[in-house]
Amino acid sequence: MEGDRAMITFTAGLWRFTYRVGAIVMREGRVLLTRNVAEDYWFTPGGRVEIGESAHAAIEREIDEELGVRGRIQRLL
Repeated sequence: MEGDRAMITFTAGLWRFTYRVGAIVMREGRVLLTRNVAEDYWFTPGGRVEIGESAHAAIEREIDEELGVRGRIQRLL
């Protein structure tokens, strides 16, 4: 659960920064998106990065948590 882990977030004045990762998941020429019906927007699977975690490790963890699969990360953008 996210509440049990230390995430990378800080506040600077009126701004709040949260380090997040997102994956562009492609299969058979299609891109996977998730939709938030309540707010009517689409986004890529992903989430917040834990302290001490690399972007690569974070996206692997998020894909496993959200989709229940192990993906092949080709490159970071």
